Amino acid sequence: MNRKNGEYLEIEEIPSEPASAEVGRGLYRMPVREGMNFSVIINNIQYPLLDVSSRGVRISVEPETSIAAEDTVPDCRLILDKQVFSKLEGKIIHYSLDDDGEWICGINWINIDTSTEKEISEVLDNLRKELFKYD
Repeated sequence: MNRKNGEYLEIEEIPSEPASAEVGRGLYRMPVREGMNFSVIINNIQYPLLDVSSRGVRISVEPETSIAAEDTVPDCRLILDKQVFSKLEGKIIHYSLDDDGEWICGINWINIDTSTEKEISEVLDNLRKELFKYD
C-alpha cells in the first residue's frame, strides 16, 4: 500500500489477457523522409509514400481520390529508390484523416509472393542500415 496525505491507496495488478493476433501490428512501417524516391503507382497516379513495410504502405491522398471507394487495388507498382516492384495487389485498410487534417490511406499487400516480400524487406533493411549508420 502507498500512503499519501494520510490516505491509503491500494494498487492491484489486473491480470492481462493474452495478446490477440488480431490486435496490433505484426510489422512496423518505416517512415519515408522527404526527398526519398519512394512511391506507389495506383491507377496510373503516383503517390509519395509516408511510410512503408514489406507488407504495405501509407500514402497521402486527396479527399476525392478514386482509390478511397475501392476495396482492393490491382496492379500497383511500388518504387523504392531504384527498384520497382510491379503487379502488387493492395487491400485498402483505412482511409482517414491524420492529426493535421490531411487524408491518408493505408494499403496492405495481398497475395504477395514470398520472394517479392523478401526482396522488399531487403531493400528496407539496407535503407535502415544507411539511416542509422554512424560516420
